[in-house]
This record gives sequence, C-alpha cells and structure tokens, in this order.
Amino acid sequence: MQTNGRETFTPLPRRRATTDAIAAIQGQIRNGKLAPGERLPSERALSEELGVSRPTVREAVQSLAAMNILDVRHGAGIFVSSLGMDELLSPMRFALELSGPTVAHLFEVRLALEPRAAELAAERATDEQIAEIEDCVRRHARRGLTREELLALDTELHRRIVEASGNELLVNLIASLAALSQQSRKLTVKVPGVAKRTRDDHEAIVAAIASRKPKSARDAMARHLTNVRDAALKPA
Repeated sequence: MQTNGRETFTPLPRRRATTDAIAAIQGQIRNGKLAPGERLPSERALSEELGVSRPTVREAVQSLAAMNILDVRHGAGIFVSSLGMDELLSPMRFALELSGPTVAHLFEVRLALEPRAAELAAERATDEQIAEIEDCVRRHARRGLTREELLALDTELHRRIVEASGNELLVNLIASLAALSQQSRKLTVKVPGVAKRTRDDHEAIVAAIASRKPKSARDAMARHLTNVRDAALKPA
C-alpha cells in the first residue's frame, strides 16, 4: 500500500505488538525506505499503518530513541537519527560502564580485538598516521613523565593504532571500552617495572606497523596486552 507516494507500513498482528512495531520500523530503515534524517509519519499515522494502538507506537518509538535509532523532536516530529556508528554504540558503552565487567573479562575482549587492529594498521595506515604513531611512542619513552602523562600517552597510542586500522566498526567497538580500559591502566601503571616493559612493548608494536609487518604487529600487540593483563591480575 502507498500513501502520497510513500510505501506504508503493513498492519501487524496483535501479539507482541510493541516488539513487532520496533522490528517494522527498523526494517524500513534497514531496507533504505527510511533514510537518516528522514521524518517518520505522525504517531497517529503509524498507529493506523501498523494496526496497533498509539500507546504501542509511542512505546516502540521511545525504545528506538533510547537506542539512538530515532530522534524525537518535540514540536517537530519523529526522525531517523544520523545512524552514525558512534551514536549507535553509545548505549552499549553506558551499559558496559554500569555492568562493570571484571578486568579479566576486559582483557579477553581487548586481546580479541586490538591485535587484529594492529595487524590492519600495518596493512592500511597512511604515512601520516605512522608518523603520528611513532611520535606518540617517542613521547611515551621520555624520562620523568608523571603517571597521569603516562596514562594519557598510553591511551593516545592505542587509539591511534586502532584508528589506523581503517575499520570504523572496530574503532567504535574498542572505543566503547575506553572508560573500562582507563581503569585497568590505572591499576597497572602503579606496578613496579610495568612502565619500562610497556615502553619496550610499544616500540615493538610500532616498529612492526611502520615496517608493514602485519603478523609481527598482531603478535607484538598480543604480547603487550598479555603482559599488562598479567600485571593487572597479579595478586597484591
């Protein structure tokens, strides 16, 4: 069925009305019938097209707004969000911060993602990105840095390596762990000997990336994260 040249929604069965309404709207976005920034029909029109009550539509819209898929603008209407990766992943970041996974679980995830990011960086990084990564590791190797400076440079180096992977989804997935990773760094920076080992690890990772050696970069990152994990989990 079409209304004013626009393909309308198909009426839904009564069961699981809110869940099905959410799925129907997501389906329209997924198949390109609703584009980022596009305005949806009014609540009343959606209710008629989907064959569900207005409270059901309202609940579905609120759920999708909470997921940053829809943008409800009071007085203007309901719009599809920009659907940017960072925007869509922000609820997951909040949920992770609330759930507080253990340090061991955090490193399991980092070990699954960051070595691959380093491998891709060795394949895809631009000359400019490599220069920035090398500059960061040089600054990190300076003597007399405070713990806060070490933390900031460690965070910057890992971020730059992940960004050099050229994979936006990977960048945002790892960024979603940023707050948790920062907590683990605060644990390990205090452990004697970790700062020097970290410098050595970073130099090995960056050398492999700069030399365009993907496997060496992946292995060096995995060794580094394993060293940091072991330091973080070492009994006091």
